[in-house]
Amino acid sequence: MKETIYTIPVMEALENPGPCPFCVMKDGLEHSIIHTLMGPSVAYMEDYVRTETNRAGFCGRHYKALYESKNRLGLALMVHTHLMDINQHLRRHGPKSFKHLQEIEAACYICDMAEKSFARYLDTFFWLFAKEEKVRQSLQTSNGCCLPHLAEVYAMAPKKLSGANLRLFYDVLFEVQQAQMDKLDKDLEWFAKKFDYRYKDESWRDSKDAIERAVERLTGIKLGEREKE
Repeated sequence: MKETIYTIPVMEALENPGPCPFCVMKDGLEHSIIHTLMGPSVAYMEDYVRTETNRAGFCGRHYKALYESKNRLGLALMVHTHLMDINQHLRRHGPKSFKHLQEIEAACYICDMAEKSFARYLDTFFWLFAKEEKVRQSLQTSNGCCLPHLAEVYAMAPKKLSGANLRLFYDVLFEVQQAQMDKLDKDLEWFAKKFDYRYKDESWRDSKDAIERAVERLTGIKLGEREKE
């Protein structure tokens, strides 16, 4: 298998023991964008970057991630010029500018950048699935994926695969997904039972982080550090 700038992160994500390799891909992209934006290269000072961050701003999740990057000066400068851009639009257009505010609310510089690269990752994933037995095996031994990415790859698969490869992809994905959903069902049931005094002396088994894993499976969002007994 010839490694490229896209195959390496795709393969690493498939070999990750987490609940969704596609979340691993997306998280890696977002982390890289934030590091480039706020790190030593101070990309936020570049005119073309500032033009785009002024236009789009960031979603709430990525404002939080930028804040946690500890580069307060970089964040202050970007937020300031973004606010200046919005205020100029408000003064220029009055109440008509509210439509513009709705567009800004739906935009995010980091989301937009990550989505463009993520689309290439998905193309690479499907290409590898059709060509490489190692990739098919990696998916088969994975933990499936979160439901949002499950819906995304399910809808995309017929555009990227056909015939036996498409059928195999659906069969493998269904098998691993069903196994993980069944395990979550059992773990959540046991987690709830542990609050019954009759089970207080029993082991938690694998259920201590069942809520976190279930939410991550359902939404792709991590609630916090998972713990084991």
